[in-house]
Amino acid sequence: MDNVTNQIDKAFSTELLEDYGNISIRIIVLQKSAEAPTSLTPEDSQTDEPIIDKGKTPVSSYLEDPKRGKKCVVFLVNGQRQHAWDNSFIQSDLEFKYLRNRMIVIVDVDGMKPEAIADLMQGSRNQFYEGKVYEAISSRVIATLKGDPDLIRLEAEAEEEIYELKSGDEVVKRALDKLIDEHHNMSKRIAEGSSEVGEKTDAGYYGTINTKRDVVMKGDSKIGIEGEEPLLIISPEGFTIRLKPNESRKLILRSVPNYEWGNIEDLNIAFDPPINEISMVKNTLIQSVSIDLTFIEPRDFDQEEYPIETTLRITAKFKDRPEPRIVERRLLVNRPRIIPPQPTPKLMDEPTFLKVTSRQPVKFCIGGPDVHIKLRWDGKDYLSEGDNPLWYFEANCVNDYCSPNMTFSKPNAGRLELLVQIPENVNLGETLSFEVAAFGPEGKLLRTTFIGEVVSLPGPRRVSASIRTGGHRRSPYELKYIKKEQYDQETCWGASQWTENDPGCFQDPTSTSPLILLINEDMKELDLYRDRLINKRLAESTIENRTTKYVSHIAFHLYQIYRSYKEIRENESDDVELPEDEDMRREIRRVAVTLLTLMEI
Repeated sequence: MDNVTNQIDKAFSTELLEDYGNISIRIIVLQKSAEAPTSLTPEDSQTDEPIIDKGKTPVSSYLEDPKRGKKCVVFLVNGQRQHAWDNSFIQSDLEFKYLRNRMIVIVDVDGMKPEAIADLMQGSRNQFYEGKVYEAISSRVIATLKGDPDLIRLEAEAEEEIYELKSGDEVVKRALDKLIDEHHNMSKRIAEGSSEVGEKTDAGYYGTINTKRDVVMKGDSKIGIEGEEPLLIISPEGFTIRLKPNESRKLILRSVPNYEWGNIEDLNIAFDPPINEISMVKNTLIQSVSIDLTFIEPRDFDQEEYPIETTLRITAKFKDRPEPRIVERRLLVNRPRIIPPQPTPKLMDEPTFLKVTSRQPVKFCIGGPDVHIKLRWDGKDYLSEGDNPLWYFEANCVNDYCSPNMTFSKPNAGRLELLVQIPENVNLGETLSFEVAAFGPEGKLLRTTFIGEVVSLPGPRRVSASIRTGGHRRSPYELKYIKKEQYDQETCWGASQWTENDPGCFQDPTSTSPLILLINEDMKELDLYRDRLINKRLAESTIENRTTKYVSHIAFHLYQIYRSYKEIRENESDDVELPEDEDMRREIRRVAVTLLTLMEI
């Protein structure tokens, strides 16, 4: 194991409840293998849904059953394996779906009291007895690992990689949805929008979204009652805004309808919690505001602080509208893919400092996992090793009523962590003060402090708001399919009939019908492509997914051709000629052939 490149290799000693003694937990996350196949994790898979991983993974060499990813969490008694869990524990209990193939956990129970070990061993010689002691161990392992910031960071980075791999298809969907919204005037409304109204109060409209005041925001018709426009809209759409250090990200804030933009009286843009390193530049346009966001990474910034998460919240008050309008997005700052080399810390035989590197105030979630406090010092690792180390660490809570269990990880290149078990006698909103000290020979002492804030676990929130969605509408376009039997229809770019070389076309919207997109299901190249997929004996779902992707791309490009055609026609410019049907016919054919070729590479 020592010869393998590890992204994480650290150990904790933590105390069990019910006075059962201590257990040691070692966490190892291996570097992602370059030759390992891409995980076929479904996009909609849930945390409790088992995933069967095929092929070699970074931990395969260490597992007893590598084909099914078994035994990646092992429990040792006197150095011998007595119990084990598979990677479904990592996926479902810890919720680290993308680390399940690279993570190994070793739990040593030799520090437990003899009677507790005897309770575990009363069953089969190869498995623990699943009683009260077993449940105490299981709960402690989950509490120790679930809030580990290093694991959270690696999971976020893995999620970022998958997001970027899938971005092509997602961008098409978001772009097409945006085009649909712009063509709502061609569609028929079949249901009204709705919103949710909360209790009224004299509180201001700025601040957190769960202030007890009516606000209007974009939502769906499943909650609340009907609201009314205007709305605030951010483009590009999407639940998460992702930033890279020192790279600008442009957002456009506008109103729906556009003419209401001139009625804005107050506009507030804030981050919750505030992130001092985020620079924001606003440029006022005619009917919108351009927002440039940049996370400016400070010099000597600790890369372990990533990912950094906050909420972008924009609130506006419109003239003669009693309720403010609000829109919010999750904002995630992740470290760059190529991390610049970090300077090797200079470690000393006589350390001179001890400091906390975790962002403060540290959040202590009632009912949540243990809290990991990151620390740094400039002492060499050997100073704190062994049964009688030259230096040792202690921590205590300054608040008299608070006495949480706290343990330290072993220092590694000047870095270590303080693991704090959240006590039960703290109250929501309280501030906790902690002292951390390193004691050395001849009375030498290094000391630091940090502040903790007691918060509640994130969960379902009832938003006090009047939400207007614009309602469910019939699509502003209609998607139709053409087969060989229908080739004689005069619907293909004004020609008398279709041919096997035509992938599709569009028909202009009228006063009674929306834009019609026609897709040729029996196009010659598409049929040949399907035949090649079948000859490869691919699964039906795979063939269906690839065909669906082709159709969605062709439909989107037809939509774009129509928009361009419409813009040129309405502007009636002498400098730009209106494209002929035959020009558009050749363009969509080139796109279709290119798509089918790329999908086979």
